[in-house]
Amino acid sequence: QGSVPNNIHIKLYSDVDLLAINAEFETLQLPQVPAVPYQGDPVQELKKMRQKSHQILDTVYTACTIDDTHSKALRISGGSLQRHIDIVFCNYYNSNDYVRTKNNYYRGINVLDRDNDRRILNFPFMHIQNINQKDLRVNGNEKRLIRFLKTLKVDAKEDSGVKIDISSYDIASLVYAMDDSDLQLAPSKRLLLLNRCRNFFNKIITDKAFRDGLLVVNGTRNIFCSDGVQLSELVKLNKELDDVISDILYESKPIFETLDKAEINYL
Repeated sequence: QGSVPNNIHIKLYSDVDLLAINAEFETLQLPQVPAVPYQGDPVQELKKMRQKSHQILDTVYTACTIDDTHSKALRISGGSLQRHIDIVFCNYYNSNDYVRTKNNYYRGINVLDRDNDRRILNFPFMHIQNINQKDLRVNGNEKRLIRFLKTLKVDAKEDSGVKIDISSYDIASLVYAMDDSDLQLAPSKRLLLLNRCRNFFNKIITDKAFRDGLLVVNGTRNIFCSDGVQLSELVKLNKELDDVISDILYESKPIFETLDKAEINYL
């Protein structure tokens, strides 16, 4: 799951997210009633699955590093692997809409949050489909802008040591929250995405009511919350965006009025 199947990854840095689904039990949305009620403790079973997976991976991938410090994923890296792989342990969540339609769009997962002894509901298949549908509506500019912002985040750390603590998931949600009209640009006008994104970020930063109403792509939580984005981190990302726009304007004026072929290649 994650950014790779959505084609919003950046090839040198993006990790691979792998769902490890426990098939022994499923969660049913009320008022559904299981024909055969599960007698175990789902959280503990997922913890056991994670522990067993850790032992097996550590035996098979002896040259790799198995990082067990993350609450929501077991990370394997190094050796012959070209990317980190985050293994997420979960079980299916069958919503009422999924049972009615049998459409995986409505099927969720309950993700193990080991350190907090809980599971977190998410809808990754809905996330992927919503991103794809919006991108089709806006001529590919949604995914283009997501990849650009993720690259800005990485470059900020590598070039100037500025760490921007916004997940790829939340960057995708921020761009998804933009109006389609702001993303519907012809190829010759793509650099306008930068200015429109900056205007959107400025509105988020200055308008608390607007900011508090923004949801992630699948609607399971607010973008700005304790588990999501902190305002100070968006300010840092917006500063990086400002710097890029200033650099472009300095190099080629007026960039946002007349765009030629060479200028399009920036994006």
